[in-house]
Amino acid sequence: MKRGYLTRMPKPKKEFLVPIFDEDSWDHMMQAIKEALKIWKKQVIEEALIPEPGPMIRKSEWDRETSEF
Repeated sequence: MKRGYLTRMPKPKKEFLVPIFDEDSWDHMMQAIKEALKIWKKQVIEEALIPEPGPMIRKSEWDRETSEF
């Protein structure tokens, strides 16, 4: 390896290090994030409401509750 290898590498331009969005792109991106968050939150709540089989639910009760799936 030659000396000075790292000093000859080009430095990235500042605009590549910090992305700059115009207002429309930023608003669109934020709206998409908010929609995704709402969907994720709904799915998490639905998943949390599904009872898991355990000592509180007998196996036969669990089978009856999940037979429709």
